[in-house]
Amino acid sequence: MNPKSTPSSSSPATSAASASGRKQFKTWHLSMMALGLAIGAGFFIGTGSAIAQAGPAVLVSYAVAAVIVVSVMLALAELASSLPTTGSFSSYAEAGIGRWAGFTIGWLYWVMLIMVSGLEVTGAATFFVGWFPSVPQWAIALAIVVIIGGINLLAAGRYGFIEAMLSMVKVVAIVIFLLVGVGLVIHTMVSGPLPGHQSVAEN
Repeated sequence: MNPKSTPSSSSPATSAASASGRKQFKTWHLSMMALGLAIGAGFFIGTGSAIAQAGPAVLVSYAVAAVIVVSVMLALAELASSLPTTGSFSSYAEAGIGRWAGFTIGWLYWVMLIMVSGLEVTGAATFFVGWFPSVPQWAIALAIVVIIGGINLLAAGRYGFIEAMLSMVKVVAIVIFLLVGVGLVIHTMVSGPLPGHQSVAEN
């Protein structure tokens, strides 16, 4: 009786499985995606109105919020180093506090993601309405949802590349905004006086 044959590691099926299971995200994909996730639509839409109402105090609130976020991320990094897990941060709440805490935090985070996704799509649609005023905002929002859904259905490598490119658009836009702002402050882009705060120095 011949022994039961087993597929070798060099068989086509095994090679295909290993090829499909290999890591397709590159380091620059993850770096750009992290930057893009940190920059939401509210940064482009809500910042202007907030500065118009509160003035420079917005910078103080942003700085305080940044310190809080960095502190939380440092704590999560220490937890991930000491207790590595395949779950999300809700698993740390379950391990440290109880199952009810992990369950609650996990579902609250899911609800937050659903709400933020709607806000992000609505914010993106407002940009396109300004460029294409004849198109209804709901149609633009629906098109954005369909496009995002299609991107998520792609293979991991293509998904990472497209997300990295979209994140790069955000980063480049912020750099351009900063350069334009510096140019306005130092009067290299305008010839006359700037409105408000007497060109920042005099009040």
